[in-house]
Amino acid sequence: MNLDGAAFTTYDRGEFIVGDGAGSNGAVNILAGGKLGDPGVNYNSSNINTLTKGKATVGFDGGTGAITLDGSAAATRNDVPMAFFGQGLVIGNGQNSVGSVNILSGGKVHSYTDYQIGVIYQNYVDRSALDTNVGINGGTGSITVSGTNSVWYQSGILQDYLSPWNNSTTSTDTGALRVGQSGTGELTIADNGEVRIGTATFLAETDDSGGVYKQLYSLVDHVSNGTLILGGETTGNGTLSIGGSVGGAAVAPGRLMAQTVEFGEGTGLIRFNHTSDNYIFDQFDAQYLDGPSRPSTLAIVGDGTIEAAAGRTILNENQLSFTGTLLPNTGILQINGDISTATANILAGGTLEGTGVVGSTLNTGTVAPGQTPGGSQGLASSIGTLTIAGNYTGQGGILSLDTVLGNDSSLTDKLAILGDTSGNTTVKVKNINGNGDDTIEGIQIVTVGGTSDPNAFSLAGDYVFNGQQAVVGGAYAYRLFQGSTSQPGDGNWYLRSNRIPTDPVDPDIPVDPDEPNQPIYQPGVSLYETYPQFLLGLNSLPTLQQRTGNRYWSNAGNVMLSEGADPAGAPYAPASEAGNLIEGRGIWGRIEGAHSKIDPKFSTSGENYDYNIFKLQAGLDGMLLENGAGKLIGGFTVHYTHGKAKTYSIFGDDEVSTDGYGFGGTLTWYGDNGFYVDGQAQLTWYDSDLSANDSEFTAGLDGLSLADSNNGFGFAISGETGQRVTLDQNWSITPQAQLTYSKVDFDSFNDVFGARISLDRGESLQGRLGLAVEHQNSWYNANGLIDRAQVYGIANLYYEFLEGTKVDVSGTTFANQNERLWGGIGLGGSYNWNSDKYSVYGEGAINTSLADFGDSYSYKGTLGFRVKW
Repeated sequence: MNLDGAAFTTYDRGEFIVGDGAGSNGAVNILAGGKLGDPGVNYNSSNINTLTKGKATVGFDGGTGAITLDGSAAATRNDVPMAFFGQGLVIGNGQNSVGSVNILSGGKVHSYTDYQIGVIYQNYVDRSALDTNVGINGGTGSITVSGTNSVWYQSGILQDYLSPWNNSTTSTDTGALRVGQSGTGELTIADNGEVRIGTATFLAETDDSGGVYKQLYSLVDHVSNGTLILGGETTGNGTLSIGGSVGGAAVAPGRLMAQTVEFGEGTGLIRFNHTSDNYIFDQFDAQYLDGPSRPSTLAIVGDGTIEAAAGRTILNENQLSFTGTLLPNTGILQINGDISTATANILAGGTLEGTGVVGSTLNTGTVAPGQTPGGSQGLASSIGTLTIAGNYTGQGGILSLDTVLGNDSSLTDKLAILGDTSGNTTVKVKNINGNGDDTIEGIQIVTVGGTSDPNAFSLAGDYVFNGQQAVVGGAYAYRLFQGSTSQPGDGNWYLRSNRIPTDPVDPDIPVDPDEPNQPIYQPGVSLYETYPQFLLGLNSLPTLQQRTGNRYWSNAGNVMLSEGADPAGAPYAPASEAGNLIEGRGIWGRIEGAHSKIDPKFSTSGENYDYNIFKLQAGLDGMLLENGAGKLIGGFTVHYTHGKAKTYSIFGDDEVSTDGYGFGGTLTWYGDNGFYVDGQAQLTWYDSDLSANDSEFTAGLDGLSLADSNNGFGFAISGETGQRVTLDQNWSITPQAQLTYSKVDFDSFNDVFGARISLDRGESLQGRLGLAVEHQNSWYNANGLIDRAQVYGIANLYYEFLEGTKVDVSGTTFANQNERLWGGIGLGGSYNWNSDKYSVYGEGAINTSLADFGDSYSYKGTLGFRVKW
């Protein structure tokens, strides 16, 4: 039967039954404009389909019945489909009976008991017979309220049955909705639908003859002070589903507005299967029409089950009348009130969170103390303590904590257990913007009032340090310990970032003992500390000789024929008459390779490192000025560099791989008298990948990316000067000095652990004093062209004037300084042929720190080729 408002239908005074008897299947569809109610009702002067004064039943005596109110096509408020059950309603009555009422897309149902039946029965019969019942006498019933503005109003008995109704109001008493009273029933509230249980107030008006109630059932107000009863009798099984029904998918939740949910003597279940991440069940604002909102609370009474199947459901009120079971099961249940009378059974995939109190707890899923409003993660304001007023048993579950990792007084979620602990639970700590710090006693995360099992909790960290799981906070790493430092037997659990020194033993050779409470740094700090030092190594500048080879030839290095002699077999002119040759224009390229091992003079992390560097550099030189005093040569250079550094410390072994590209300029004055001044400057852009590796002390890190494609920049400028002093026709010495300033920078970044890395200082000012001893010679080759050769040895002293580098890791400074004074020797040479058309040159050198000779060293080689143009 379809009711769409187009017709007026009246039924006799018998009961209204949809689906009566085995094999029957009845359906009533109330569509836009359709109204279903008691006879004589005139709803705002529009047509209304009426039923009799008898009780309405949907699904009776083995039959199947359904009433559906669908307002999806309603264009105006008056088109909304409505049903009024003035003598109560039964859905699913009798064995094998199935009844359902579905309120969709704005439909409305009001079920109550009017004055006529009320005056007879309210003091004489079982009140439950007058309430709406869903599933009785072994039947199966269901109510689904889904969609915005879809409402089920459940009220009690009309009280004002003797009043003359002339433009006055009349009210019912408090109603109850019984689900699964003595059968199986389910009430589903979804997608912003509402179920309101309580007292209704009507506008009532009679006509002059007193016969027709023109405005009866026109609601003026509805107070949600009623009761939802689940599983009333021992044979009953009642379920309240918020969101999706049992067996259905999660959908948006609806709202139950009542004063109490009461679990009866049968089986009762409140099941949350919704998509909201912030659904508060036991607090709501009740509002009807344009009236003021009423902040209200909902009490849960009796022994039943509260299951969280999907979404986040929040209980903020104290619910000490609830004595059943909290059952997080693939959903999240947040408890912020006192429900210590209930036990908690957290299933795999379920989460119990909040700042309230629960009873004894079995954890196979996740316990997450603290509040998480709106489902957002990582808010320090969400931190809190969850209390278990009983025993705690872990069955492979997780304890998830938000902690601002720092010192002993750090903000943290906490689990307070008043009873005993047993089983096993994995602790997962999420750092909430903590920069890390030294701890003494540790950050307390679990308190135990009873017996504390030493195996009850174990940390799942970011990596393993010294055989124990560790979690990273800023520059520090934290491990989990039972007992504080001063009271190791207190039974509580702490996160500590300090190393515990081992008990001393009598060594064969005395050594310094470990200092107590030394911090544990995270595995990336040694690399972050080294990073600017490595970039400075990539940013270094060559000497003039290394860059272009020899371009000043004199004495035996500049052979020429005697004036007027024949070329073949003629004697050479004396070297003193040959003059000096300064090469000018040229295109050149060179490669450089270097390996360095550094044991720093000072390192916050106690690290040492080594690195390899490969460089390609090319240049174009041209003569800018020439006069009797010498030549001025300018040049433009481009370069590529690649390097890889590895760091080693007790906190971890790391590496960085860097590529650099850039350009530069050079300007050199070659005096005819052997004096020279060289200046060079270069700019380089760097791209680096930083990663961590396993070591003797760490595990679980191999190949872990700390940061990818970190951009850096380097600037370097150098000035060098020297004077060649002739010893004889072939030999000369050249004292020389060079001063190089280099500065590097890199973009601040957050590493894989969330630590913030930024550069504090990345500069170097290095001086070099050198003495080169060289031998030159030249000759005519078989083609009558001049070939030249130079071989030299050089000794250098290096001194660093600045204080090394500094890096900030989440507020903690890591400094690194190499030994200031170094020494080195090198051997190199140049060979020109075909009258300086081509030249090849190179140098090999080894350097070492002089303070701890050989602890830090480097060796490098360069090879170049130049063509005159």
